[in-house]
Amino acid sequence: MTAVREADLLLGELIAPALPVVEAELPESAVFAAAPGGWLAVAWHHDPMEIIMTVALVVLLAGLILLGLASSANSRREQQRAAARLRAIEQKLDAVVAHLGVTVRERELPEVLRLIVADQRIAAIKAYRDETGASLLEAKNAVDALAARHGR
Repeated sequence: MTAVREADLLLGELIAPALPVVEAELPESAVFAAAPGGWLAVAWHHDPMEIIMTVALVVLLAGLILLGLASSANSRREQQRAAARLRAIEQKLDAVVAHLGVTVRERELPEVLRLIVADQRIAAIKAYRDETGASLLEAKNAVDALAARHGR
């Protein structure tokens, strides 16, 4: 007798005949047992190697996700450290320049100057940021200083 037919017989004995019986193709490893309350319990016997492989894949996937999260956190932390070191170096350099009394000329940015003269302050700030990689506040202050030097 096939496993499905045995299930039909077992179902017929355990539950009321008015309830529908669902037939399905089940693997040979399926085992049927009566559960408390008249329900049919179905369990599959799996190959131990299949279970080990499934667990290993789940652990590997979880590890890869955690590695990615840790890597992005480290990357962000390294960027913050580099930015802090750069700010410290710039402050020291500014102090040395001020101590020596040297005047450092800013880079000439002809596109930024053209936009300032054309009274396009926002476009000048964007152009300054594109050219120098400065933050929005740094770019605004620099464009304001350039405009003041050029009488705008």
